[in-house]
Amino acid sequence: MAYISIEMVSGSLGKQVPLKVLMPQLPAGYPKCKCLYLLHGYSDDFSMWTRRTSIERFVSRYNIAVVMPDGGKSFYTNTAYGDNYYDYIAKELPDAIEAMFNVSSKPEDRFIGGISMGGYGALKAALREDGKYSAAISLSPVADIRTFARETDWVRWDAIFGSEKAVPDCDDIITLAENCKNRPRIYLAIGTEDFLYKNNIPVRRLFEKLGYDFHYEEGPGDHNWDFWDYHIEKALEWMLGDYSI
Repeated sequence: MAYISIEMVSGSLGKQVPLKVLMPQLPAGYPKCKCLYLLHGYSDDFSMWTRRTSIERFVSRYNIAVVMPDGGKSFYTNTAYGDNYYDYIAKELPDAIEAMFNVSSKPEDRFIGGISMGGYGALKAALREDGKYSAAISLSPVADIRTFARETDWVRWDAIFGSEKAVPDCDDIITLAENCKNRPRIYLAIGTEDFLYKNNIPVRRLFEKLGYDFHYEEGPGDHNWDFWDYHIEKALEWMLGDYSI
């Protein structure tokens, strides 16, 4: 795998942005590869997946690309303070990567995943873009964002959703899941000791009720990289199976 550091201009954000890319080194003539967009959590940045997990070793068996962008502390949202992180991550970035690299532009070859804040962002993008991503991996996500914003005394919500903490339908996983027509496959895992465990229950039940192609796992574990390193490998196996090119 090639490990690539990139600085590019984002039109959505109006500034230079950094990202990391894992790209399979394949002989000339091989078909375009599948691609996973992997999102970090609130207290992390774009470097954390390669620093804290064995993601490079895990994906090398499948020969897929992995793109790790930086989402700041935005909850991957077009924020009230004017930074359009949702547009950058969910819309602009895949187009840029597919233009720069030998990466497939077919929806069935495009995936998105993340942890915590990034788990929420991955679910949101996969549901809201309605067919752009064929699968989403969500590990320990802030799943029920409206409840979390309402019950969390955190000044940051003002910057993201405004002073009233009013989460719009386009940022609410429950509303998006109910309205999505081209449903992505979804892998969701949460530790039973995770402070977000109860927050995930209504969303898990909704996916099951609506009949999504939905794989759910829970077990001993907290909101940490030990849990995520273990489950990202399992999620990749679920998502890609025996896929290789």
